[in-house]
Amino acid sequence: MEISLRLTSKKEKYSGLELAIINRTDESRGVQVGGVNYAKESRGVQVGGINIAGESRGVQVGVINGADEPSYGVQAGGINVAEKSSYGVQVGLYNNAKESRGVQTGLYNETKESSYGVQAGVINYAGKLRGVQLAHFLNICGEDSKGMQLGAINWRSGVPWYSRLIPIVAIRRGAKKGSIERKTE
Repeated sequence: MEISLRLTSKKEKYSGLELAIINRTDESRGVQVGGVNYAKESRGVQVGGINIAGESRGVQVGVINGADEPSYGVQAGGINVAEKSSYGVQVGLYNNAKESRGVQTGLYNETKESSYGVQAGVINYAGKLRGVQLAHFLNICGEDSKGMQLGAINWRSGVPWYSRLIPIVAIRRGAKKGSIERKTE
């Protein structure tokens, strides 16, 4: 186990505790504490102002947390982004994932493609819902969604007008084939 105390730290592999203003490691198997923490692969804890990991299999706690590849752990902070998938928990003001298979809780939660878990916040958006959305104000999901929306306003796009907006409780069963006619040219 190593302990590093520096202004900037740059290593290929690191196992231990890194304390620096800027930590840069290709493979981190320990704890990074600093203003900016970067690891191509993090299997530990990142605590700082900005935490970036190519792939995170641990915990990120900071103002901004980001993972380019899947995040398999916890992201807790102001802004949490999992560029591909989040298989864990995102807790913050703004949570964003291409696909979420866990929990997002915050002011605004966004899953661009599919949400297979729980979104709890003021506003929740899922391109395709396969779970539960709990909102203080607004839940939004796409046409081919299955799950439950609990919130003041529950909206589903791409469906007939009479089933788009449902207040309080909305049970989504997916899109029925042929329910919407589309012209192809």
